Amino acid sequence: MAKKVESKKKSVAGEYVETATFEHVLIDSLIPYAKNARKHSPEQVLQIAASIREFGFLAPIIAAADNTVIAGHGRLEAAKKLNLEVVPVVRACHLTKAQIRAYALVDNRLAETSSWDADMLRLELDDLLADMPTLEGMGFDSLSCKYLAGIAEEKKKNGDTNDESDNEIDQSEFDSFDHKCPKCGFEFNEKKP
Repeated sequence: MAKKVESKKKSVAGEYVETATFEHVLIDSLIPYAKNARKHSPEQVLQIAASIREFGFLAPIIAAADNTVIAGHGRLEAAKKLNLEVVPVVRACHLTKAQIRAYALVDNRLAETSSWDADMLRLELDDLLADMPTLEGMGFDSLSCKYLAGIAEEKKKNGDTNDESDNEIDQSEFDSFDHKCPKCGFEFNEKKP
């Protein structure tokens, strides 16, 4: 059932590095890494599933030669929710056991260390919401889209300068929430005047 696309060694900055192979793999053959430190809430798994349903399975799962999932545990759980039988997998056979364990951590950590450009986010959300009125269930509900889009506008109204640091949204604003809807589980912070 697995369809392989082999890669060759490629030159990167004058050095040769190993590349991975791409396959379509039966979902039941994949084994979640027992020491995976990243946890996905049921709500997040549903968001990932909604994204896969809307856009397709664009970010493959990364697995070792023995089918142990290195990265993509949330995507694997979402694929199960969607009753998919086959998923795209990047096979990282060139990694050592230590590299596999390290990459499982690094892949998740690097996503956490990025930030948002508030002006660009506002522009993109404004344009996108005109063409695609909802991102419900995919990590951006309509309330959070309007809130995020309004941050840059609020800074401009308050006369904040437009240097590089002002264009970044402090991600910690979204790490914890003051309120949770008891019916749907939506979490939010009340915007204070």
